[in-house]
Amino acid sequence: MRKGWRRVGFLRARRRVEVVPVDETFGLDLEQLAHERVEPADNDSGRIEVLPDGSVSIPIYDEVLVVTRRTVLKERVIIRKEIAGRSERVQTELRREHVDVTVEGDAELTGDFDEAA
Repeated sequence: MRKGWRRVGFLRARRRVEVVPVDETFGLDLEQLAHERVEPADNDSGRIEVLPDGSVSIPIYDEVLVVTRRTVLKERVIIRKEIAGRSERVQTELRREHVDVTVEGDAELTGDFDEAA
């Protein structure tokens, strides 16, 4: 008995993808941030303010030594990661792609494929 490959037919698997060419011109607006530094007014609230034109005004503070100053430890903040288990039901739709398989000749198709005509 001879072992080896011999041609018994053809098998074609085809997956189709539609490609649509696009050639259009679009306007593009870019947003940029601009800033300026100004002296505070005499009646400045010292808080973050939204100005009438939609700009945001942020106060910048500077410490000035009056008599003396001392830093003392007040407290610590400890941040931990905690894991809590729970069950959650998910309802959705899933996409599936299918392959069309064509067999010609004496070849046999085995498996979970549906032969296309």
